[in-house]
Amino acid sequence: ELGAGAKFADVVSVVVSVVGPVFGTWAGARYVDFIGGYKDNHARALEACILLSLMAVLALPHMCFSQHALLVSGALLAVLALVAALTPALAGIVLDILPEELRPLASGLYGLG
Repeated sequence: ELGAGAKFADVVSVVVSVVGPVFGTWAGARYVDFIGGYKDNHARALEACILLSLMAVLALPHMCFSQHALLVSGALLAVLALVAALTPALAGIVLDILPEELRPLASGLYGLG
């Protein structure tokens, strides 16, 4: 029991599960652009991915072991956003390393995984 009612849990779970990934994808794209993009800058983009991954790992204990609904929700929001922030950089790197003729196919298939 985290001290939250059913209505609170319903609303917060919907908000967190939508806002986290959407905000994370948007913020991740902005962050990768801020550090110089991924094109011909793979090492820097991967360093950013490592940083975002470590930040997500640091939020996991709060999400798993907290006894307060708001802290669990906040940690879950952070984890979802940070993991989603990896997507733009990783997708860009994958598409950048492929030969030009395979990029349209890879771009179409990338979202299916």
